[in-house]
Amino acid sequence: MTCPSLILTFTYAGLVNGESGNDLLSEPTITTTTNNTSDAGTYPITLSGGASDNYDISLQDGTLTINKVDQVISIDQIDDKAPTDVDFDVVASMTSGLTLTYDISGPATITGTTISLHGTHGTVTLTVTQAGDINHNAASESITFEVQVITDVTTFDTAIRIYPNPAVHELVITGAEHSAVKMFSLDGKLVKQVTLSHQKLNIGDLENGTYLVEISQGQERAVRKVVKVN
Repeated sequence: MTCPSLILTFTYAGLVNGESGNDLLSEPTITTTTNNTSDAGTYPITLSGGASDNYDISLQDGTLTINKVDQVISIDQIDDKAPTDVDFDVVASMTSGLTLTYDISGPATITGTTISLHGTHGTVTLTVTQAGDINHNAASESITFEVQVITDVTTFDTAIRIYPNPAVHELVITGAEHSAVKMFSLDGKLVKQVTLSHQKLNIGDLENGTYLVEISQGQERAVRKVVKVN
């Protein structure tokens, strides 16, 4: 850590008749073990020497404290998400340049700086921390965003039907001809993506489980939950 240049001073007490340090035979010297690149901490300030015909000189040492500096974490705001949104990265920075740690709560997980949604709704809280070091105080910053289930019901949405559900080999999707279809696992992973040219969607290659089917056409979008079984 680089500090401003150090200027050490001391004062006298007990001099009389308007005398100053210049009236002594020799003045004390002041030194310290630190310099302007020393780490944060407490360092001794030492007085030595000094002589006078008229005074007994008593020296009182001191200390110099270099405080740790604060760090500031900045996190780019994250817009609210839909449960089926794909993985995305967090953008965060730190004034000190030290390594950041990420933690998350709610219906999402984070790996490195990449957030994956679980496919359910709720509030996600992202906390970014830096533990500090010998010269920097610890820092923490949090933001939240919502994972919202789509509630706007449109003509497109109400026209969509998916059956059978549960399904073994294929889904029949009506009302969605020439639509883009994506299937997501509940941990947010995209497992299938097609443009629906007819009503049938093959799911025989998928593992058993629950999936979210997102059907979109232009600005219209509908989401359905389906179950794949043997």
